[in-house]
Amino acid sequence: MDWQRTLREYRRCHGLTQAAFAERIGVDNTTVSRWERGRDQPNLSVQKLLRELVAPTLPVLGRALADMIDTTGDIAVLMDKNYRLLRASKAHHAMLRYDAGDMYGKQFPFWTDAMFQIIGHAGGPEGWWKNGIYRMDFHSLRMPGERALNAIPLYQSVTTFTLQDTSGAPLRFSITKTIDPKHYKPGPPKLQAY
Repeated sequence: MDWQRTLREYRRCHGLTQAAFAERIGVDNTTVSRWERGRDQPNLSVQKLLRELVAPTLPVLGRALADMIDTTGDIAVLMDKNYRLLRASKAHHAMLRYDAGDMYGKQFPFWTDAMFQIIGHAGGPEGWWKNGIYRMDFHSLRMPGERALNAIPLYQSVTTFTLQDTSGAPLRFSITKTIDPKHYKPGPPKLQAY
């Protein structure tokens, strides 16, 4: 088993810090850090415990989306129902100009004013799940310096999906493409249930 990747995925899916995960399994958080960096492997008795803990709960859908996010050239993110960041693409890291991995498991802080309005159209963060919204398409304008420290205005076309992983937990997957300003159409999002 690829412990380095598996443990990181497990923590992200459950919103756990290395320290919280280490406490849960009875090891030091520096040990978890070494495992996740590939500098050490869990001993056999700990591997058995980790397999029982991790293997049944890694959501297949979440893993597939994470793989897609890791390989796309577009701006893409995966969040849980509490808008905690689970995964961000390399293009998203570049746009934010910092390592979004530091935000994994935490509520995402870089919402623009336009994004708050978009989420409001879905009935707020909780309305997204309660109202059965499965797809939302919209255009977004991210102004220079607006929370994400971009140097120029970014005109974007965004498609966001509400999905459920194999355990029934909702996930939010968004993919964003930069568009030519002449194709930018401000307005409320198009909401679609399947």
